[in-house]
Amino acid sequence: MRLQSKNKNAQILTPVETREPENAQSSMAMEQKEPTKDINWYLPLYKAAVKGDWESARNFFDQDPDAVTAKITKASETALHVAVGIGKAKHFVKKLLELIPTEALVNLRDELGHTALHCAASFGNVEEAKLLVSKDPGLTNTQCNSSSLPIHMAALYANKDMVSYLLTVTRDDMDPNPFADKSGLQLLNLVIHAEFYDLAIYIVQLYPSLATLISPAGNTALRMIAEKPAAFLRISSLSCWQRLLYSCVPAKFGTIYSQDETIKENPAVATQNAPKP
Repeated sequence: MRLQSKNKNAQILTPVETREPENAQSSMAMEQKEPTKDINWYLPLYKAAVKGDWESARNFFDQDPDAVTAKITKASETALHVAVGIGKAKHFVKKLLELIPTEALVNLRDELGHTALHCAASFGNVEEAKLLVSKDPGLTNTQCNSSSLPIHMAALYANKDMVSYLLTVTRDDMDPNPFADKSGLQLLNLVIHAEFYDLAIYIVQLYPSLATLISPAGNTALRMIAEKPAAFLRISSLSCWQRLLYSCVPAKFGTIYSQDETIKENPAVATQNAPKP
């Protein structure tokens, strides 16, 4: 499955260090030794994953148990990747996860190194993402080949509900940390270009240093905000950081930040509240 970003102005910064899947070398060795089935063999399973037809998928797994974690598309996607990307059958994903060991999830990658959570984040399928995170919380801090984390993918494809959700579960106390240095600047850059200004403000409130970090292109978050045709509600009601951002934006433009926005707690990264999806 290929995606085209809804965030047309997104600028991906220089990737940070990539974390390889656990047991990558042993996994590669096994793949070299084990004969691969023709991709057409998995066509019935692929169709079942697309339709959310668990009965057909279960029958296929009874015939071929290894298919649970097999790469079933030319893009090296597993049935889990396909199912979370389609986002039509939460029940299908839930049943499939029951068959996959927790420790195996991080090693299920497509040709771009995307985990199933990267896939769900790209398509904005929040319910499927919740199932994946419940199974393995560490997926939120797992990089793909380009060093992007799921939250970066959600912002890149302008999926606001997904970004909001991942802000509540992605950790900042483990590596890789998407809220620090280049990775954090990349995230803030993507969120601003997606015009999710309330989320941008929330991120800056948690990590003030990101607002003034300079990108390879010579931009800061403040400058990017200033170049956007938007303004915030009553300046008197805003925090110091919000007022600083507000001062960079021409006053003639309309408002985009709602003071009445409902927010929820983000126990993973701070005691402050995140905007509700």
